[in-house]
Amino acid sequence: QVERWFALLTQKQLRRGVHRSARELVHDILAFIERQNVDSTPFAWNKTADEILASLERFCRHTLSAHVPEISPRTSETGH
Repeated sequence: QVERWFALLTQKQLRRGVHRSARELVHDILAFIERQNVDSTPFAWNKTADEILASLERFCRHTLSAHVPEISPRTSETGH
């Protein structure tokens, strides 16, 4: 849930803003926190742990299969 909160901070505040100094960045982060706290609601899990793990497994299988080259069969005993 903490990671999701930081993702929201990044999406809604940091990527959209132009910060010319560290002071501006801190000000914008604190303003985001204030706005979030005005109408705060807890994050709710929408999936079970098993559903999340199954989704992660599918993602990993898809990602690995897209990046692992297939081994081509050898055309001769020397490998050429």
